[in-house]
Amino acid sequence: MSEAPKKRWYVVQAFSGFEGRVATSLREHIKLHNME
Repeated sequence: MSEAPKKRWYVVQAFSGFEGRVATSLREHIKLHNME
């Protein structure tokens, strides 16, 4: 039986007004690197 991958938490700082852009960028990075 294989072990479940360990999950990690990260803190991301974004400038006011750029939250949407940062969220979109993170989602694209997650998909690109198969981290879902």
